[in-house]
Amino acid sequence: MYIFFLSSLPNYPICNIYIYIKYQISCKTLNQLDGLCRHIRGTGSPFGGIQLIFAGDFFQLPPVADIYYGDPGDHCFRSPVFCHLHHFCLTEVKRQLDDNFVLAINKASLGDLDPETITFLTALSRPLPTTGTPSPLPALHIVATRFEAECLNADYLSEMDGDWQTYEATDEG
Repeated sequence: MYIFFLSSLPNYPICNIYIYIKYQISCKTLNQLDGLCRHIRGTGSPFGGIQLIFAGDFFQLPPVADIYYGDPGDHCFRSPVFCHLHHFCLTEVKRQLDDNFVLAINKASLGDLDPETITFLTALSRPLPTTGTPSPLPALHIVATRFEAECLNADYLSEMDGDWQTYEATDEG
């Protein structure tokens, strides 16, 4: 996992820091956030001089493209403002105890799979149980677009018994 933070104001008190934690922020969204902060604060400093912390695993999947908003889904580290960030790499794995599995995951994330690692990962393959579910649905579908996911979800929902429920929510803040 990598942690990136912007410190455009040295010696600025940490109590006034703004935090945004999401590794899948797109390049376009990061650029828009930077432009908005500069405009609001009336300064040309990156993010208007606001200190930010970005945390995440940048080896994960890229942001989802959104053609309706003209966002191709490029990684945020492609943004010119990203060069102003200080980088820290966390190296201690907390979720896995098996050193061989950790090594295999790290090699896979770098695209550096040797035959030994492929054999190790292949040996982990097993069928997923389908008992205990109302119908044997696949555990996971991977689709290329949000539209395909929405269509797949709508198909599964239409096959379910019971009445539809609607819940309304208001997001604030």
